[in-house]
Parts: sequence; C-alpha cells; structure tokens
Amino acid sequence: MKAFALVALALLLSSFASAQAGAALNAAASAVVVVAGDCSTDTTKCRQAVSSYLPAGDGHDKAVVLAMKALGRVRYDFGANSGEFEPLAGDGSADCSSFVQGIVKESFGARVPRTAEEQYAATVPVRLGNQQAGDLIFFKNTYKPGISHVGIVVDNCRFIQASRPTVKWGNYCTGYYRNHFAAIHRVQYGV
Repeated sequence: MKAFALVALALLLSSFASAQAGAALNAAASAVVVVAGDCSTDTTKCRQAVSSYLPAGDGHDKAVVLAMKALGRVRYDFGANSGEFEPLAGDGSADCSSFVQGIVKESFGARVPRTAEEQYAATVPVRLGNQQAGDLIFFKNTYKPGISHVGIVVDNCRFIQASRPTVKWGNYCTGYYRNHFAAIHRVQYGV
C-alpha cells in the first residue's frame, strides 16, 4: 500500500509543473492530500507519505515535497540563516526567508537573496491564477511596512511557511493572509 501511495503521489506531483489553470492546480493538490492524508491537520502523516519520495522533475515538484517534509519539524527562528535548515532532512530552524532560500537552493539549484524583500525583487511576478505549486508567495505589512513574509505555494489557496512555532500551512484566500497578500513570483533557474 505504501508503494502504491508513493507512486500515486509521484504521478500527482508531476502534474503540478504542467498545471496551467488554477482549477487543475487545485485538483492536483487536493489529490495529493487524499494520498498523503489530510496534511493540513496531520503533519506527521503528510511527512511520512513524502519522506522517501523526491521527484526527479523540475524544481517545483521538489520544492513542495521538501516544504511538506518540514511541516511541524523545522522550528521558527527569526533571523536564522539557511545554514541552520536542512531541506533534505526537514530539520533545523529557519525564519520565512531562510526557509524559502534553503528550499529554492535544494529544489532549483538556484540562489535567492536572504530576505523576503530581496527575494521579491529577485524573482519574476506570476499572475494570480497562473501560479504553480512551488512558486513563492509574498505578503506585505505583516510585521513591518512593505514585503515582509514569504512562503511556498502548494495550491490555489494553501502555502507552506516558516512561522511560529514551526513550519506550517497557511491559507492565502481568507483571513489574515488574504488581507496581507502581495504577489506570487517564480524563481528563474537554468538561465
């Protein structure tokens, strides 16, 4: 059963990279939750489902898997640098931007700057509705004016972020994050 779940997860995650329409992205992400369990409420089950799977496709798939591995395990530490976070192990500590910096380096083989504000400036805007799982999502005016928070897009409303007390899910379609949403950007790699 575990092997079947991992194969199904591999097939579903590979569809993320090619999903162009928001509905297709949301459907694919929902299917991953069915395979991996309800990851938004059971992070242990989610981590177990993706623990031995690392996709060979483009960096977007890998970014989501690595972010899921960190759920509930990587401690939030404001000002932590990316050297304190081990993406492949899903261990250590990170703040939002060092978490994204580590995921991007491991997933895309690309380097992005250290802060959310610098990452925003160094990546390419994506129109809402054209986002892919693994894109970066930015928020403004969270603890300071301007771009101040970043996470990894999972589907049309959910993202994974480093926030107190550990890496966790967020929803950018409602509440706090909807009110602070700034933009979705894509990492340029292989250029």
